Amino acid sequence: MAFSYHVPRHVDGNYCVSPDDMRAWEGAEIEAIPNRGRELMEIAGRSVAMCVLERYPETREVLIFCGPGNNGGDGYVAAWYLSRSGISVKLFSFEGEDKRGDDARYMQGRVRELPSVVIASDADFEGVLSYRDRRGVVVIDAIYGTGFKDGVDPLVAGVCDVIARLGCPVVSVDVPSGIDAHTGRRGIYSKEIEADGVARAVTASDTVTFGAPKLGHFLGDGPACCGNLWCTDIGLQAYPQDRMRMAILSDEWCARAYWQD
Repeated sequence: MAFSYHVPRHVDGNYCVSPDDMRAWEGAEIEAIPNRGRELMEIAGRSVAMCVLERYPETREVLIFCGPGNNGGDGYVAAWYLSRSGISVKLFSFEGEDKRGDDARYMQGRVRELPSVVIASDADFEGVLSYRDRRGVVVIDAIYGTGFKDGVDPLVAGVCDVIARLGCPVVSVDVPSGIDAHTGRRGIYSKEIEADGVARAVTASDTVTFGAPKLGHFLGDGPACCGNLWCTDIGLQAYPQDRMRMAILSDEWCARAYWQD
């Protein structure tokens, strides 16, 4: 595995932050600059699409799993760019679309013409599994991102299992779904925790994160689930001076979690 940090122009070193501080960093800019949230989502989703095109140039079909939050919005942006690159894109979403913010709903509206399936039960998994072992298929995981909290979610636990069975590359947006961005522990349970102690998470081939890596990329199950970790500059202004950076990432420290090929 590898860890690649594309240092933003304002950054004076490689560091990771907590998800809460990341949201505050982005939030201050979104509040101060009109339409900034939509701009940042556009850049983030485009970065994911570029990762697919650069890392997997023989891609013919992309399956994008979009959650109800901003992570899903990033997935819709990636769908827009990939579909315009001549790649067949199919969207998989979940119930609860009313939870989406304005920016994510806008991005979803741009790809209304693309084939889309709402996963409502285990019966919908067969349609996903029809892509198993097909050449040129890539999955984009845009379900949870940094917004994941441990809990029982049988449907998404099943999706994690189905994605693993596809046997194709998986690109996760920000953080693999099911990984706590604070601790790195995996925490999607298919039943009551007492009855099923096996926690699920998406195991990615590549993870594209934005602005700065998060603690969960380097702790617990994070390194095993992130695959190759790519941190991209989305144009955020300088990190607020009143917020502490959680950890400065030395080359030696990164190497312990992400072995270079």
